[in-house]
Amino acid sequence: MIEQRDLVLVTVPFTDTPIPLYAIAQLKSVALEAGWSCATIDFNNEFLTKIVNHRHGTALTDWFYHEKYHPGIEKFVMDMIHNMSDRIIANKPKVVGISLFTYACQIATKYLCLAIRRKDPTIKIVIGGSGCFDNVLGESVYVDAMHQMNLIDHHFTGDAELAFYDYLKGKHDIIGMDESKWKELSNKDIAEIPFANFDDYNWDLYKNPVIPMTASRGCVRRCKFCSDIAHWKMFSFRTGQHIFDEMLHQKEKYNISHFSFTDALINGNVKEFRSLCGLLSEYNHTNKDDKISWESQFIFRPQNQFKENEWELLAGSNPTELYTGIESLDPDVRHDMGKKFNQDDLNFNLEMSLRHNIHIYGMMIVGYPTEDEHSIQVAKDWLSDHTHFQPILEFSFGGTMAILPGTYLDNNREEYGLEVYGPPWQMWSSTKSGSTPEKRLKWWQDLSNHAKELGYEIGSAHENESVIHILSSMDHTQDTKAYRNDRALDVQNYKDFHDQLKRLKDEPIQLQ
Repeated sequence: MIEQRDLVLVTVPFTDTPIPLYAIAQLKSVALEAGWSCATIDFNNEFLTKIVNHRHGTALTDWFYHEKYHPGIEKFVMDMIHNMSDRIIANKPKVVGISLFTYACQIATKYLCLAIRRKDPTIKIVIGGSGCFDNVLGESVYVDAMHQMNLIDHHFTGDAELAFYDYLKGKHDIIGMDESKWKELSNKDIAEIPFANFDDYNWDLYKNPVIPMTASRGCVRRCKFCSDIAHWKMFSFRTGQHIFDEMLHQKEKYNISHFSFTDALINGNVKEFRSLCGLLSEYNHTNKDDKISWESQFIFRPQNQFKENEWELLAGSNPTELYTGIESLDPDVRHDMGKKFNQDDLNFNLEMSLRHNIHIYGMMIVGYPTEDEHSIQVAKDWLSDHTHFQPILEFSFGGTMAILPGTYLDNNREEYGLEVYGPPWQMWSSTKSGSTPEKRLKWWQDLSNHAKELGYEIGSAHENESVIHILSSMDHTQDTKAYRNDRALDVQNYKDFHDQLKRLKDEPIQLQ
């Protein structure tokens, strides 16, 4: 028999990650501190493998990203919505909280809310997370529509730990609830948030169990393409000691020794990062048969800011993967982006990684507004000349450059001659550089193929594959009006599916 809970916090598909999603575990600890009983369910990871491995997996992925109808997906989607809603309602909660990590969670959330409303309209529904919003400023047609359709009672903007606590304590005038403005958390605030609670997580769902953690909010860089700096105006961080204390706490509680940081960068505060690396290195030296390991996003710094001896300390802390925004192999392009390392710094950081056998996942942008054929050739030459880094260097070439709403590039279109006609936000051209979607798609193909032929490992993601598929199939001589019309027609073809979903027959669910 399922124990009754005041609150049920859930994730929904589709977030393409093998790692447990963090937000609901963090919010559970907040709820417990507020005196609420709480259950968490990571539906995203429960259904992720079923979606990807389904015989209609590509069509299902397209539905989550774009709500496009495809024959053969109805039963899976219906069963999934029934399964999630029935298991939530079985807890008899007062409130359901849904965390949307990316915009690809919006479609499943909409239908899940519809199901909950029809099965038990007494349950309050709240949503939050970056996936709720059209842009980093907290504006969202999606959220407005969810309110208008009475599918949600409240939504939270930004880092919601404190606002959510106030909501659970019965407060009403809350900064960050049902409005675009929100209160950024200070160093003191994030240090006082209780450690995340993963008691409800089924670790058997994950191929390699890992504890997610957040050590900081925001970023110390001001890259022109990035939406994080528009979302977080300041950089807040925890001390190395505080992070280490939580790692020991979670390791002892769940018997898991590997950690994945959700930060935009783990080494934003060099002093505290050194402290953390020192604490972990000392622990691992003392516990050689039970080491702690970790992975995170990481910035390459100029070599005078993080020297050889510090790389040795970093190696002792046992990082398994550093996700690094190299972004471009042309130093001129990288300089315009706002990256703070030159070609010598790039090579130094990679040499240190190679010496200490630290794997680097190089995240790349293809088609920055100042990039041209010469830039692509510079990148190809670098790849050809640095194959000795292949043992530790993997690349992801993304889905071509997107001009994200709220970023420096979006707010300074005239400076770069940008004409943006998305979504998708990869649909833009530049009157100054002559960059077009067709050119960028060709560059993406050329760079990817060149790197593969040289023997580099190339990573990929379902979202990037989806974007590339759209760009490959669209007529870029037109704006995206035709794309939107195609989606509208698909929604019209959806009528039977919508009607079927609204009926929501209560029957046993067998996932296919």
